[in-house]
Amino acid sequence: MKRWNFSLTMVGLAAGLLLNLSQLPQVHADNQHERACSNKTLNGSFGTYRTGSTSTGPLAALGILFFDGNGNVSGSQNISRNGIFTFDNPISGPYEVAADCTAIT
Repeated sequence: MKRWNFSLTMVGLAAGLLLNLSQLPQVHADNQHERACSNKTLNGSFGTYRTGSTSTGPLAALGILFFDGNGNVSGSQNISRNGIFTFDNPISGPYEVAADCTAIT
C-alpha cells in the first residue's frame, strides 16, 4: 500500500509540475521586433573609462554619462593627459541608437 501511495504522489507531483511549466511565457530569441533597440532603450547612467596614447603622452579618463532615452546625453569626465589632470570636463550632445543596438554620439 505504501508503494501505491508513493507512486500516486509522484504522478501527482509530476502532473502539477508539468501544468505549472505550461504557464510560463514562451521566449523567442530570434524575434527581431522584441530585440530591436532605439533611443528609448539607452536610458540611465553609465560609467566610462578609457586609456590610450596621444601626441603629448599617455591618456586616462574616468567619467559618467546620463542618457535620457530621448536622444540626449550629458555628463562629465576627469582626464589625465601625460600626468596633467583636468577635472569635470562637460560632455553633452545628441545620440542615436540603431535597431542593431549600435550607438552614435
